[in-house]
Amino acid sequence: MSNKQQTFATPTVAIIADAGRATRFLPATKIGAKSLIPVGSKPTLLWILKEIKESGIKEVIIVANRYNAGFISKFIEFDKDLVEYLKDKQKTHLLDEYFDIIEALDIEIIIQPQKLGYGTAVPLLSARPLIGSRNFAYIFGDDLVFYKDKPALAQLIDAAKKVSKLGHDVTGVSIVEEVPLDVVHKYGVIKPTQNFEDGIYSFDLIIEKPSKEEAPSNLVAFGRYIFVPELFEALLEYKDQVKKREDLPEFYIQPAMTKLAQESTQLAVVTKNTKWATTGDPVNMYKAWDLWYKEYRDS
Repeated sequence: MSNKQQTFATPTVAIIADAGRATRFLPATKIGAKSLIPVGSKPTLLWILKEIKESGIKEVIIVANRYNAGFISKFIEFDKDLVEYLKDKQKTHLLDEYFDIIEALDIEIIIQPQKLGYGTAVPLLSARPLIGSRNFAYIFGDDLVFYKDKPALAQLIDAAKKVSKLGHDVTGVSIVEEVPLDVVHKYGVIKPTQNFEDGIYSFDLIIEKPSKEEAPSNLVAFGRYIFVPELFEALLEYKDQVKKREDLPEFYIQPAMTKLAQESTQLAVVTKNTKWATTGDPVNMYKAWDLWYKEYRDS
C-alpha cells in the first residue's frame, strides 16, 4: 500500500478503454470505430479527449482492439490533404476545436491482447507497462459526461486532493450518480461509509451488478475513475483468483477497488453541473444526442 500523501498527486496520464467489438452497432462498426460515431458536434472520443485536456492531463493511452485501432489512429493523425482542401474552401474553422484538443495531448494507441480475456480490468492491465509509478485516470470510451463549468474528471481530482489534505490515504476516486433501485443491476454499486461533504463519500465495498435486494445503496459508479498504481497489485491478485475458479464473473475492477477501500480511502463523488450519457447501444446513443441538443449545443 502507498505511503500516506499529504496532497494527492494529480494524475498525469489517462487510460481510455475502447477495446470492445461494439456488436450492438453492427453493421456500422464493421467499417469503423464506435468511439468515432458523433454525438452532436463531436465524436464520442473527441468529447472524452476534450474533458481530459480541460482537466489538466496531457498524456493519453487509448486501449483499442485490432479491429478499431486503425480507424482511431487515422482520426488522430494529421491529414494534410484534408487541411489543404479546407483551406481552398475557406472552411479551416471546421477543424479548429479538433486541433486545439489533439495538439495539446500526447496520445498513444495500444492493442489489448486477446489472451487477457474480457472485463473492465483488462484495459488497465494492458496499459500497465506505460503507467509506472504515476497516478492515472481511467475512462470508459462509451461514457460521456457533459459539463458547462468544470469537467467531471477535474472535480474528481479536486475531491481527492481535498480529502487527502485531511490526512486520509486516498487511493482512488470514482464518479457516482444516484439511480432508481430498479436499475442498479446494470452497474457497480458502492456502500458509502462517510460523507465528507455534500457529494463526496468514502466507501468500503463496491458490488458489480447486484440485484436491488443486494444493493448496498443506489449510488452507482460509471466510467470515470482515478487510481494510484497500487491498484495493479490488487488487480493481479484478483486475476490469480479468476484463473483458479470457473465460477467467477468477468475480470472486473470492482474486487480490486474493494480491497483498496478496506485498506485505505476510496472516494465516490457526485459531480456538480454535469450530465452522464452512456453511448453503449443505439437507444442510449440517441438519448445522448437528445441531451446534447437540448442542453449542450454550445459546448
